[in-house]
Amino acid sequence: MTSDTSSLTHFTLSYQGSALADHSMSVRQLGPAITALGELFDRTNYLLNRDGSTIDIKATTTRSGSFGIDFAVEVVRMGATIFSGQIVVSALNIRQLVILAITWLKYLNREGKDATNWTEDEVVQEMESIGLKIGDIELNTNASAETTRTALETIARLSRDRNFLEHLRHTAGPVSQNGIDRASLLDNESKILESIEEADLPTLEPPPQDTTTEEDANRDNSLPRSGQRSMEPQ
Repeated sequence: MTSDTSSLTHFTLSYQGSALADHSMSVRQLGPAITALGELFDRTNYLLNRDGSTIDIKATTTRSGSFGIDFAVEVVRMGATIFSGQIVVSALNIRQLVILAITWLKYLNREGKDATNWTEDEVVQEMESIGLKIGDIELNTNASAETTRTALETIARLSRDRNFLEHLRHTAGPVSQNGIDRASLLDNESKILESIEEADLPTLEPPPQDTTTEEDANRDNSLPRSGQRSMEPQ
C-alpha cells in the first residue's frame, strides 16, 4: 500500500500601481481575486491528478511594498498519481505549472497566435521553439523526453481549460481597475515569477469552443470554495 505524502510551497500575490501607494486595497477588489486564486490552484491540481490529491491554500502574512499577500500551498498526494513514474505531483510543481501556463498564454497573445486547434505535436514544438522551461518541475531519476512532453502537454491543457482561464481572469481582475497596473506572483525572495498587465488581459479570454468536459465542469463546481480557506495573520 502506498502511503500519503505531502508537500509545501510558498508564493506571494502582489498588485502594483499608484492606487496602492498606501499599501491598502479595497476588499471588493481583493476578496474575489483571492477566491479565484484558490480556485485556480484547485483546478490545476484536479486537471493534473483528478482525485489523487487534495490541496489547501492559506494566506499567512502581508508584505510591505505595493500590496501583497503571502500564500502557503500544501498538496497531500494519496498513493500513486496518474503520472506515476513521470511527474512527481508536488505543491511546487503545481505552482510552476500555473506560472508556465501564464507564460505560454502571454506568448500567444503577444505573437497574435491562436493555438486552439493545434495538434499536441504542434503545441509542444512551439513551446520548445520559445524555450519554455520546465524549471522547478520535479522529475524522477528516470526522467526522459516523454516526461518533459507530459509536462508541456499539461501546460497546454491548462491554457485551454475554460475554468482555469476564468479563475485566472478573476485573479487578475483588479488590474483592470484605475491605478492598478500589474498582478504578480513572487517567490520567497520577492523575485517575480510571472506577472499580468492590462495588455495581457485578452490572453485570459476562454477559447472559442469550450474544451472543458461536462465531467470536469461538474467536478470543478464541487471543489471546495477558496472563501472557505483560512486566513492566518502572523
